[in-house]
Amino acid sequence: MYRVIMPLMLVLFFTGCTKKKLDRETAAKLLQGRNFGTVQGSFPSTPGFIRFQGNDDAYNALMQLAQAGVISCTGTDTCAPGPNGNGVSGGASMGPFRYTAGSFSLSGIEGVQQSSPTNATVQARLVFQPSPLYSQHKELLDRLQNGRMVGGTGMQVEPALAQQTASRVEQIQFALFDDGWRAQ
Repeated sequence: MYRVIMPLMLVLFFTGCTKKKLDRETAAKLLQGRNFGTVQGSFPSTPGFIRFQGNDDAYNALMQLAQAGVISCTGTDTCAPGPNGNGVSGGASMGPFRYTAGSFSLSGIEGVQQSSPTNATVQARLVFQPSPLYSQHKELLDRLQNGRMVGGTGMQVEPALAQQTASRVEQIQFALFDDGWRAQ
């Protein structure tokens, strides 16, 4: 009798393990600390050209960044990264300034849909975590970047950082392997 029951118990035990459901708590633990992408920003490095275009608001914002030491301008021709411009690159003869505005991190799990015993889709709520540079100078950087024309022809408007940094829900696929669930 023992010889019959023991193999049956082992089969039931291992069969139950392969049908493990993915729950919100497990999905959150597996996604915690994961980088969900960064947001890059840019702004012009030529104050004379900005003023020539008649954009006094952008010119004033650029000059305030120079006063804060984020950039260093020589006259009205070009500017370069300044002593307080950690994370700012480009400028001068290299074109516009570029910087990392921040990155996205997990805020919570909104739902889990399991399409089969070994596949699931998780709806993860992501929030923007600003970089120190963007946190400190957000208002000025937004004034320089919002609605800026790109592409040379003036036909395309680059999305404002406010749109790029808004919280969002992302669909993440999971698969069940021998050692447990993994994000794909």
